[in-house]
Amino acid sequence: MKSNTDDFIKKALKSLDEESKPGQEQKQIMLENLLIRVQTVEDSEMGRFKKMVTVYPWRFGFGVSALQAVLFTLMFGSNYTNFVLQFLGR
Repeated sequence: MKSNTDDFIKKALKSLDEESKPGQEQKQIMLENLLIRVQTVEDSEMGRFKKMVTVYPWRFGFGVSALQAVLFTLMFGSNYTNFVLQFLGR
């Protein structure tokens, strides 16, 4: 009697385990959804910005430096430019 109960429980657990695993079609659907999400992130503005910074870090650094120089020169006039040049020893 006990072996029949044990067999029944083992079969029930085995069937639950098999049902919980995704099938081949479900795996394909999950993969397609994942690829669509990754492509959407890369196509967004933030994705393009991240890609630009990681692929061309020198361009990003130069752009930030140029923007900072222009803004500070507009805010403080030629005194800022003279201060920077004096600081660099020219």
